[in-house]
Amino acid sequence: VKIIEFSDFLCPHCQTYNEQVIKPFIEEYVATGQAQFEYRMVLVIDQNISAVTANLVECADMQSEGLFWHAHDVMFDIIEENSFTETTISDFAGQLNLDETELISCVQTVSQFQTDAQYASQLGITGTPSIAVIYGDADPVMLVADVPGFDIILNANRPVTNEVVTIESGRYEGMSTYRTDDGGLVL
Repeated sequence: VKIIEFSDFLCPHCQTYNEQVIKPFIEEYVATGQAQFEYRMVLVIDQNISAVTANLVECADMQSEGLFWHAHDVMFDIIEENSFTETTISDFAGQLNLDETELISCVQTVSQFQTDAQYASQLGITGTPSIAVIYGDADPVMLVADVPGFDIILNANRPVTNEVVTIESGRYEGMSTYRTDDGGLVL
């Protein structure tokens, strides 16, 4: 079974949801192999700044393969603490030990959020956070974001993939991650 979260780094409810629901879900179900988690970046709060935050996280993974999930957590932490300011990019690069110039250059060239937005649109998603569940090869089923107890919906085994990268830093260090065919990031 796979849970897909559609989220915006600038969304205050997404920040709270990430802390109170997603992180415990990953620890209890993904880390134990009972489920997969896929993150999709959707621009809801501010089309320009939300795009920059999404692209920064995408570019962090491009500079250091497997860094997406740590970058995801760092971006949420920075935005929660300071919102988006003139120092966000340098703070982000510094916390992840990334080349800031390369990061800024990359931000202007990537657009995974557009693919994610298209996928969200196909599912009728207009707000964040939004949650979908996929059982095996079935179509995604939308859930209310505040589902208490994911264990009710997790009754399938985690599919196996050969395209994995081991995460080397951050909260999910040692776990495997991969990209779907259209670029979605999965734990």
